[in-house]
Parts: sequence; C-alpha cells; structure tokens
Amino acid sequence: MKMEDNHDSLLKELQAIVGEEWVSDDQAILESYGKDPGFNTVLRKHQKDPNMLPELVILPETTEEIRAIILKAKEYGRCVIPIGTGNNQTGFCIPTRPKTISVDTKRMDKLLDIDEANMTATIQPGVSYARLQQETMKRGFWNGGTPLAPSNHHIISQIHAFYGLWQSALKYSAGIRSIVNLKGVTPEGDILETGSASIPKSGNFWWYGPGPDLKGLLESATIGSLWFITEATLKLYPWAGGDWPNEEIIDRPPLPANHRIYFVEFKEWEDMYQFFYEVSHNGIGSHMNLCNDTFNSFNTQPTFEESEKKFREGYFPKLLVYVILAGISSNKQLDFEERVLMDIIKDTNGILRTDELKEILSTWHGDAFRSATSMRMGRRGSYHLVKMSELPLNCVEMVYKDHMSLVEGTEHYMMDDEIPWVYIHDRGYWSLNETDSYFDQNDPKECERSMKRVTTGLFRMVSDDNNRTGWYLCGLEPLTTLYGPKIGPDFHLMLKKIKKVFDPTDTMNPGKLVNI
Repeated sequence: MKMEDNHDSLLKELQAIVGEEWVSDDQAILESYGKDPGFNTVLRKHQKDPNMLPELVILPETTEEIRAIILKAKEYGRCVIPIGTGNNQTGFCIPTRPKTISVDTKRMDKLLDIDEANMTATIQPGVSYARLQQETMKRGFWNGGTPLAPSNHHIISQIHAFYGLWQSALKYSAGIRSIVNLKGVTPEGDILETGSASIPKSGNFWWYGPGPDLKGLLESATIGSLWFITEATLKLYPWAGGDWPNEEIIDRPPLPANHRIYFVEFKEWEDMYQFFYEVSHNGIGSHMNLCNDTFNSFNTQPTFEESEKKFREGYFPKLLVYVILAGISSNKQLDFEERVLMDIIKDTNGILRTDELKEILSTWHGDAFRSATSMRMGRRGSYHLVKMSELPLNCVEMVYKDHMSLVEGTEHYMMDDEIPWVYIHDRGYWSLNETDSYFDQNDPKECERSMKRVTTGLFRMVSDDNNRTGWYLCGLEPLTTLYGPKIGPDFHLMLKKIKKVFDPTDTMNPGKLVNI
C-alpha cells in the first residue's frame, strides 16, 4: 500500500483512468456528496463530522474503468462508495470513514440492448426508469412498473437498495424479481457475471447457470457493500397503455389507455384485509395499494401547510385502497375484471368512491405509473424504517399499533400518526409498510428523538416472536442491515462472514451492510 499522504498522486492516477474532467476534489462538489435528510446524516452534520465528505468524487463510464478505480483504491488504502441516482434519504451513500472515494455512475447511462425475442433489456446503472420506459414502450413493452421514487431514479440502485417495489407489483411482482443477470466488479477487482451470462457463448437470457449461482446473494440489499454492479439484464412485459397520455392539467394526469382505476373505502381493518386477499387470489388487477391519508394529503395539495390542514381535518379516509385494472388482452378482459371487482367490493363491505374525492385523487394516476413529469410529494423527513417491512396482509394493523405506541406521548414534528402505506405484491403474499418520520432537521434533539423511536421499535419488533414474520430494514448506522424475528439480531454475524469473503479489506461502502 502506498503512503497515505498521497492525495495528489492518487488524483492524477484516477484522472488518467477516466479523464481530468471526471475527477474532482473541489470543496463544493464534495459537500454535495456528503448530505441527505436521513436521521444519522443530519445528526452528523450538526456534530460537524469531518468524515462525511469524500476525499474525491469520480464519474466512470465503463466496467473496465470501475475495475481500475477499485484496484487503485486498494493500492492507496481508500474506501469506495458506489452511487446510483444519489437522491438518498437514508445515508447509504454518505462516507463514514476518511479517505473515501465516491464513485458516481451518472455517466454510465447506456441502454445496451433490448432483446425483443426474449423480452429483456440490458442496462448500465445510470439508466433511469423513465428512459427505459420510453425506449421499451416504443416496442410494445415496459419493465413492469415505476419505483417508489421519481422516475428519474436509476433502476439498478433503486432495486438493490429497496427491493424495487412499485405500484404495479400486484401483477408484475417486485423489481428484484425482474433481474435476469448481473455483471459487476468485486472488491478484489474481479469482473463477475451471474446466470447464463456467466457461461461463455451461452447468451444472456436466463437467471440460472449450472452449478452454484451468486445472483441471489449479490442482488439482495447489499447497499454497494459486496460488489459494484455495472450492468443488469431485466425482464420486460407487454405494455397495454399505448402512447403515453399528455397531461393537460398539471398534477391531473390521465390514465394510460386500457387501464381503469377504482377507489374503495373501508371502515374496518378486517374488511380491507379480506378485500386484499380476494382481489389477489382472483387474479385480477395490476395495481392495489392502500393510499394512506398522509400521502393523499401530500399528493393533492400545493403546499405543506395545506397538506397538514387536510390531514388534521381528516378529509381523506383512513382506509382507502386504489385498484387498477389493465386490459392486456382486450376490453372484454377489463369488463370481466370489473364485474369480479364489484362483487368483491360488495362482499367485503367496501364503499366505491365515485364522488369528488376520485377527481381530487387523480394525482394517483401519475403516481401509479410515474412518468418523468408526474408529481412526487415533498417529503419533510426520512423513512421511518420500523415500518419498512415485509409482512403478511393481516399484520398491517399490528404494525400501525406498534408504531403508534412509540410516537404517542413523544414530542414529534408532524404527521407521525399516519396509516401505513401498503403495497400488495406477488398476489397478496406480501405487503410493504412504509411511512416517514418527520422531524425538524434544524433541531438535533428532535433528530435524536426520532432516531430513538426507530431503533426502539426495531428491536422490540425483532425480539418479539408473537405473530411477527417477515423482515425489517434498518437504515441507521451501525445497524444498516436486514432483521427479522426468525433471523434475529445475530443475522449481522452471518453478514460479516459473507462480507469478509467478498471484501476482506473492507473497501466497498464500509459500515453500511455491517461493520467489520
């Protein structure tokens, strides 16, 4: 390893790899790579932690350049943080150690191949959802959904950080299941491919190869800690919607062609669970989500003040579900699914909302598909990861009550008493519970209180085996990992062993999967 007082030498060698204009140690640029609204990040800013800023920022263009950067980082004793979109909320891309290189993939924006026969697309990490949609819809395909994020987000990083959940996962499943093959660079500098692409001359079309396959290990929420993904091949699906519709009134986007949306209100949790189950197991619909009162307030109002006013007034129902039907084959399919849906609504005591509420909620048309221009609510906090979880459908109320028992009686900033945001995917086998924790980012004490609520709730839910299944994602260092009651808090010990195999010198995004 070269001496550590070698910043200028490292800078020159990295410039030789990617070009002088694509490496920077400018203070203003470094500052922009050292902040996000996550609890831990905000608190570290108040504490003036000097390790939050990278030593250098570099923007490569190819797999080979990334390999050279990683090898050079090891030679100079540096850490490397892979960055996708960079629009972070949980601190995953913020340095925690000195002498860190932030490797931004924005220049790696090539859509390498669209294989219409096998219905796949191969992309680099800088390709956004909007870009892939635009190119595939021209050919009658799409990737199956848009993320729980703006459509300018890069697909690979969004899928690998948060499972790739999206509004249409009822029919098309989560984004992580659409991955066919992956290509990337290990912390040791080896270029690795998974699935059929790992077999010379076999082609890039299938996610299994003969013998052991590493895709399942490497695709699951590793937060850039096990390797640096440089290409991904994704499954495509038939697109029923034709040309993307024009938005003539801002924030009132029309549905794409051959789709219908329904808003159904419930008074009781049990009726809503039964509705989820019946829609899922009757095989109808492409989207089904509980659009909670908080997000309805944010999605439909022009200011934070108006959003909170609507929320406090209880304008939006607490238990409101939207379902979208997609006519993949014909309008007869839509008519048939609508008849089935109406029967399910009646049998589960649902209330079909066709009044002015449906017009106000037309913002969800855009949120359900998220074109590059559809609105995204302004968020004033960070994810409340106690509720970023995978659970059976009948656990939603339990998670909500657990959450409320934490925030009641505790001073908090805004709308922490919201109903969970639930996404139904894989035909009802799972649900996502997500909410935000709103805190005043100018108040470090409020930030600390919010962090305490998250960690307290996490460990309580993990340690209690009572009717708790699934996993919980924690984004707070040093707990940035997955937990679950069947796995337990010692899960990190297994992750440490895996990390040491792939990254014995702790080069890749240290401290974000586990601390070794």
